[in-house]
Amino acid sequence: MTARATTGAVTSVRAPRTAIRPLTLLTTGLLATALTACGVGLDPQTYRERTTHDASNTTVGDLALRNVGIEPPETGAGELAVGKDANVTLAVVSVSEQADTLLSVSTAAASSVGLVDGSGHAVASVTVPALGSVAAGDFGVVLRGLTKPLRPGMYIDMTFAFEKNGRATFAVPVRLYTEPVPRASYEPKHAEE
Repeated sequence: MTARATTGAVTSVRAPRTAIRPLTLLTTGLLATALTACGVGLDPQTYRERTTHDASNTTVGDLALRNVGIEPPETGAGELAVGKDANVTLAVVSVSEQADTLLSVSTAAASSVGLVDGSGHAVASVTVPALGSVAAGDFGVVLRGLTKPLRPGMYIDMTFAFEKNGRATFAVPVRLYTEPVPRASYEPKHAEE
C-alpha cells in the first residue's frame, strides 16, 4: 500500500521504505557479482600478463622456424603500402642429421615472394645445414608488391615449403616499431578485412 502525503495543493506518492530496501540490496548484490565475474577461479585469464607478439614460431618435421616476422614500416610511416616490398626475417634450425632446402615461400598478401642471400641478392633456394641453422644475416624473404597495406601488429598467412620436411602454413606478424613513432606522422587506421 502506498502512503499519500498532502502538503497544500500538491499531493505526492511514495513507496513504503520496506519495498525499496530489498530491491536496493538485490541490485547491489547483482552488480557486485557482475563486476567481479571476470576474475573467477584460481587462475583467471584476466589476471595473466600477456606480452605483445611480434614474431611467430613453428615447426615442420625436423626443422624449427623461429622469430619469423615482417619488418615494420620505416620510422614515421604508418603502414607498409600496397605495391611496396616488405622484408621477412627468421631463423631455421635443424635437428636432423640431413641437410634440407627451403624451396619457396608464398602468401596471398604479396604479388610474389623471393628468397635473398645475406647481401640481398636473389637466390633460388636456401640450404639448411644438418644439425645447424641459418638466420637473418644468412638469408631473407622479400614480399614483392604487397596486395594490401600492412601495419604493425597485423598478421598474414605465409607458407614455407622445404624439400624434405614438407610445408608449414602459419600466421606471421608485422613487427612492432623499434623506435617511437612521431605522433604527427602517424594516423591510426582500422584493419581492413
